[in-house]
Amino acid sequence: MRQFLAAIAILGFSASAWAAGEHSKVLTDISTNLATQNWRVTSADWAKGGPAWSVELKTLHGGRQEGVQVIEVDNGAMRFTVVPTRGFEVWRANAGTLRLGWDAPVHDIIHPSYIRLTDNGGQGWVAGFGGLMVRGGLASFGSPVQDGDQ
Repeated sequence: MRQFLAAIAILGFSASAWAAGEHSKVLTDISTNLATQNWRVTSADWAKGGPAWSVELKTLHGGRQEGVQVIEVDNGAMRFTVVPTRGFEVWRANAGTLRLGWDAPVHDIIHPSYIRLTDNGGQGWVAGFGGLMVRGGLASFGSPVQDGDQ
């Protein structure tokens, strides 16, 4: 995906505005070398009079999370954080006051440049895993093996 549109993240919050294509914001576009560092939009900005919602893009600073971008989405009933820097993983989610997820030993969102995949017998990715979901596909599931190992 060459572009990430804020409209994708908040799709469904104001169907009439989206159907008309009235509001969108390109946050990242490699073809034009665009990388937005911080940005925020709320229902007061784009959908006056409708239900309250917000979308905020932040760039984190300090330590191993330097340069990590997060998108925090709040639609009034659910809040969640998506991390484009880490393959759009879902970091945190809350439905009302109910926290969804688990207590990971990793508390910061580690930038991928600090992860050494070959550590720990090929399971170095675990050192940076602290999100709500892990993704990697069936080809990457389980311990690493050499071709021919059974």
